Amino acid sequence: MITYLSQEPAMQDLDNQFQSPLFVEDAEGWLEDARLRSVAMERIRHGNSEPSTAKTSNKPTIKAAVSAQTLACSVDQPSSNETLTDSHALAFASHVMDVIEFPYRNKPEHFPAFLARSALFRVGRGSTAVQAPIGLPVAIKAQKGYGLTACGPRLSMRDKQVWEVAIQIAKESSPDMSQAFATTLREIARRMNLKGDGRTLSMIWDSLTKLCGVRIAFTLPSDGRIPIEGIGSLLSTAIKNENSVSLRVNPDFAWPAFALDKQFRIQSSRRAKLSSTLAQWLHDFLSTHSKSENLTVDYIREMCGFEGVTKRFPAQLRIALDELIKSAPELVVSYSIDDQGRSSDRWGVTINRGSEMPKFEMPKPFLLNAALNGKSAGCEKSARERGLKL
Repeated sequence: MITYLSQEPAMQDLDNQFQSPLFVEDAEGWLEDARLRSVAMERIRHGNSEPSTAKTSNKPTIKAAVSAQTLACSVDQPSSNETLTDSHALAFASHVMDVIEFPYRNKPEHFPAFLARSALFRVGRGSTAVQAPIGLPVAIKAQKGYGLTACGPRLSMRDKQVWEVAIQIAKESSPDMSQAFATTLREIARRMNLKGDGRTLSMIWDSLTKLCGVRIAFTLPSDGRIPIEGIGSLLSTAIKNENSVSLRVNPDFAWPAFALDKQFRIQSSRRAKLSSTLAQWLHDFLSTHSKSENLTVDYIREMCGFEGVTKRFPAQLRIALDELIKSAPELVVSYSIDDQGRSSDRWGVTINRGSEMPKFEMPKPFLLNAALNGKSAGCEKSARERGLKL
């Protein structure tokens, strides 16, 4: 059996039948990238009618068009009432073949700052999250300077672990972030230091489906010229068969996130040893800050996405900080909570840091200037040229 998921921002412009996310079970055969592209091109040239070279089943053809759309993340698609012409097909083809280089491929443990400085990956179990009405974006608490909304399933720290492993495998597999890459659920479990039993593999697949299904819109701090924005799913495609999974990163989200935000080193192997999801979240948050002074209980509670009983949070915060002192003393050596006052929200929190300082990479100036000015930067394409919202 092959299970297929895809989340693409522009695919409804290609054909109204392509809904997002797309879920197909018992699809026929495995479609390789070369065939995906050719079938998609045939659909465009035939005005969305079935090409003669396609299989009789519509499902693989839908797969083909969507997967090719993943690669063509910069072409201006015609509106639904326009005819798809040869000029559109040629434009589509040229962009399908573009290479979108993955920034900082040699830094597998480095990730965008805003992911650790927000409640996008919240603490607690995923089943306890407050769900927004279907189709409506939800504002996500983020550190000052960032703007963040999410539409779709709520994400947890476990989903973050799965996504980080997927990104690491993507960086290892190809310099082109738009290329599909193959792995296995057991390999993802191994990299997460988890047993590859059925329950764990099912959990990982559930996370992959969530990462395909959620759409994130973010705004990064800029120098005031124009805001830097990105929007898209964290993964664009997940295909599962009996022996492997094929995944694809979504450049609409990943390129501005990895090229235009600070990239901080997150020691996921150390974080994996922490039992509390709040301790895990604090681990990543503190890994992006050199000082942790003048914090308040309510600020930490909102930033980590805690949705439990408010009055119980200070006790959970103490447990999480105690665990960090024991398991990551280079990050936290001690802390104090000024519990004076009736409301715990305004209690002050001081975290005394260990010897470890954040390790990060600044956005490369030529990429940042290219994105802000809408110009090419060597082999990299600017976000504007790629069709990303700026």
